[in-house]
Amino acid sequence: MNLSTAKPSVIARSPQPACRQAGRRGNLQDCACTLDRHAHCDSLAMTNKLMDFVIKNIQQNIVGVARELGYVIIDSKDGGEYNLVRKLNYDNYPRFHIYVKQAGTDFHFSLHLDQKKPIYQGAHAHNGEYFGPVVEQEADRIRDVIARSSNDEAI
Repeated sequence: MNLSTAKPSVIARSPQPACRQAGRRGNLQDCACTLDRHAHCDSLAMTNKLMDFVIKNIQQNIVGVARELGYVIIDSKDGGEYNLVRKLNYDNYPRFHIYVKQAGTDFHFSLHLDQKKPIYQGAHAHNGEYFGPVVEQEADRIRDVIARSSNDEAI
């Protein structure tokens, strides 16, 4: 039960674009492109994960948040760090994958989409999507579910 009427607020981290040309030569300062979107690139690469965001004033614990979002906690570390997944079908992949760090009532989310299992045993590299419409829709869904949950508890 929520004793506070404070609603969760979302703080989105603005991404740092890095074009492919700059990546070949070093960093973004090396890029000759002056456009925000780096028009000479066939796609944007990101130095920071686009789907890192913070939701403040969540009055539930991580277990309740995961359950409401439809995620399962698969690992946790000391310091309030959690590893959550949500399968998209009956297989383990593809799946949404979130790393969550809880700091008081603030939750720091880092979201991506795992397309397939890592190929080599012991390797963590995989085919993951860190930005794009599917990941953006999932981030919006997470924000909406938490906002609705907060409104329901305040009643």
